[in-house]
Amino acid sequence: MATAVVTVANILHNRDPSVFAVAKEEALATAIEGRRKLPRGYLTPTRGLRQGDPLSPYLFLLGTEVFSALLEHKVSQGQLQGVQICAEAPTIHHLLFADDSLLFGKASLEESSQIQDVLVDYELASGQKQIADSLGVAIVDKHEKYLGLPTYLGRNKTETFTYLQESLNKKLEGWQEVCQVWWGSKGENRKIHWLSWDRLCQPKEAGGMGFRDLYAHNLALLAQQGWRLVRNPGSLLARLYQAKYFPNGDFWSSGLSSSPSACWRGIHAAKHILRRGVRWQVGNGRLIRPWEDPWIPRPSSFLPIIRHEDGPERVSDLLLPGFSWNLALINQYFVADDVDLILSMPLSQRDVPDRLTWHYDKKGRFSTKSAYVLAFEELHNFGEVATSSEDLSSFWKHIWFAQIPGKVKVHWWKVCSSILPTAALLRTKQVVVQDGCWFCNDHDESINHITRDCQFVQDLLSLFPELHGVLQIDCNEGGLGVVIRDVMGDIVGGVCITVNSVTSPDVVEAMACRAACSLAVQFHLSPIMFETDCQSLVSTIEAEGEETSSLGRIIEDINFSLGILVGSSLRHVYREANMAAHNLAKLALHSSFNLSWSGLVPPDIRGFVASHCTL
Repeated sequence: MATAVVTVANILHNRDPSVFAVAKEEALATAIEGRRKLPRGYLTPTRGLRQGDPLSPYLFLLGTEVFSALLEHKVSQGQLQGVQICAEAPTIHHLLFADDSLLFGKASLEESSQIQDVLVDYELASGQKQIADSLGVAIVDKHEKYLGLPTYLGRNKTETFTYLQESLNKKLEGWQEVCQVWWGSKGENRKIHWLSWDRLCQPKEAGGMGFRDLYAHNLALLAQQGWRLVRNPGSLLARLYQAKYFPNGDFWSSGLSSSPSACWRGIHAAKHILRRGVRWQVGNGRLIRPWEDPWIPRPSSFLPIIRHEDGPERVSDLLLPGFSWNLALINQYFVADDVDLILSMPLSQRDVPDRLTWHYDKKGRFSTKSAYVLAFEELHNFGEVATSSEDLSSFWKHIWFAQIPGKVKVHWWKVCSSILPTAALLRTKQVVVQDGCWFCNDHDESINHITRDCQFVQDLLSLFPELHGVLQIDCNEGGLGVVIRDVMGDIVGGVCITVNSVTSPDVVEAMACRAACSLAVQFHLSPIMFETDCQSLVSTIEAEGEETSSLGRIIEDINFSLGILVGSSLRHVYREANMAAHNLAKLALHSSFNLSWSGLVPPDIRGFVASHCTL
């Protein structure tokens, strides 16, 4: 295996125009792979780098960094001023995206001369201008469009976006064709459209076909841009918008202003969609105002049911030292429903800041799918209907999730939507059809008759059995069971405790893992292999990036403990290999046991783990 060291300065400041095409390493140290790497001397390469070489992208990035550094140097010397969208906004003198560079400056000879000097230096170092000349590639002064969008918007936005409207009209023609095909129309032979397009766009669980509402989808995409602003306030775009539209406030209190840009107008139009899904996740509670800010996990206001003017000013006032809820204070100011929801929110055991989370995603991350649902509900007043029709929603799900062919599902959707083209319905549309049922000829062909009352159909239905299932949740309590064993399988410690105000099995599993980590840290057990039969918990802990779901604070505590327990890890095992901990958790749940130990197993619980571990 060979290891190369590339002298970047020689590459980037070399005046050879082909330096990027034939970048040569100064030396290659070679070694023979094996149990030990044996040095075998040096080689002097002559081929240089070729397309596909792993070092090629890094050379490009390094070259771009040098180009950016040259511009930054000019700025620091006061030779480039850049541009500002307003007095408080950050100065922009260049933007880099992929292999494109956008330069900004004042329209003056002095500044254009400084930019030209940077470009000349970079061209000579990289050889890009000479390569473009040799290949005959055109060098343009400006781009009318960039990534499909115009680079400049004037006052006449209708004219600017005419090409988008024309392209959209072509797409809509395709959608109209889809609508025609859906109802069986061909050319001039138009068929009956039994439901409106709005009804077809409703979700399947509400009786529609789930076709996309383009306006609601656009609002969801715009809400995603607003989410990026509130989640990344230090980004360049967020700082520009803040300086322009809310210099003395925040995103949520911002207005449209007198002359907003097209982008800001769109983001502002979708802000109300964002409000319906964003809430605070409690850390130390210092940023959250309990009576004004959304933080209680109850859509769609996320606010307490009753507001107290003389109550605590911050959620931090509701926390005890050590970051646990002050039950007395919570019961004093909040109604019972709010108390249950507040106590169900897991807290970190460390001093961590509050953060925003997306309520309608398990991981707390914004998704255009859930934002689309919110936008559609608002545009079509669908939320109230959906809330009052849970039984109907379950009915539709039984149809769409049934293990039957798709055509059969669509048939029963038509039946239950009262749009099956029977003779009785066709007559209401002025269609001439024969009288009587096609099968029995005894009654008129209505939907009820053809699917239920007809003797022929009854004979067919007698061939299918009925299926039924029941799920019941009794309480919001959970039990935690932890068993620590050594390499011989002997028990050396464990936990058996009851927890209250838990709302999901995932929370209980995560709390059990946190308890195990805390026990291992307490007794200095490291390295240690943690085993759980919850695969989703393992995936969540091992996932990269910030965890902002309802489990986020617990997951952070687990990862913090794993950082202390050097060499420790977590893995998934089947329930059969985890029965000792499973039995302890059941014991804690049903008998309110609360204990943790190190060493010998307490006699009271010895029988619950004896058959699965060595005592």
